[in-house]
Amino acid sequence: MRYKIYGYTFEADIHCPECTAKRFNLNDVFEGKVNDRENNPVRALHNWELNGDESCGDCHEMLF
Repeated sequence: MRYKIYGYTFEADIHCPECTAKRFNLNDVFEGKVNDRENNPVRALHNWELNGDESCGDCHEMLF
């Protein structure tokens, strides 16, 4: 079963899936496939990891 991804963490911020796709030029799940500029892995965020008031560090849209 695959859970919905609401955002990603990288470069010490939270980012929406759309901005993450633009940043890394990918169209699928990013977790474990790419690292940020600090060489940390990009990690997916699911609804149980969020408070509900987080927004994207790039476009500033709410994650859900």
